[in-house]
Amino acid sequence: MRQIAIYLFISASLVGCVTSQKAPAYVAAPVPEITSASAVLYIYREYAEPTAFSSYLQLDGREVASLNQQGFTWVYVTPGNHKMKYGFPALAGMPSVPFSHSFEAGKVYAFQMIGTVSMSGSYMEAVSAVQPLPIEEAQKKMQQCCRYVPARVKQ
Repeated sequence: MRQIAIYLFISASLVGCVTSQKAPAYVAAPVPEITSASAVLYIYREYAEPTAFSSYLQLDGREVASLNQQGFTWVYVTPGNHKMKYGFPALAGMPSVPFSHSFEAGKVYAFQMIGTVSMSGSYMEAVSAVQPLPIEEAQKKMQQCCRYVPARVKQ
């Protein structure tokens, strides 16, 4: 039974769920207004395993983004320190990543969602991570890979 579960997990990991080609590319996506009242956070997922599952980002306990492969979004964030969590649905078998980040009004931030699954014999290693990037570097990557997905919160 255990081998069947491992086989099903690996199969699901190899099937790619990509953001719809009908979604706007980075250059055609809505652009946030930079103001002195809030920060802007871009979140993107170029490639993260398991590919068959969407990944999410929570901000202060509220889901703000759910992204498939090659998806991105942005949200306004109030200034200050915020608790965040990046993860996948429980069925994906991936660990969630709790973290906190401080945001300054008028600034733009970018996080990349990362996930890897590897097998060594009958042992599976699953790793989830969030990588903060300078916005200029993130914009170049989003232009090459990603399509816009509206945030889960009203902007």
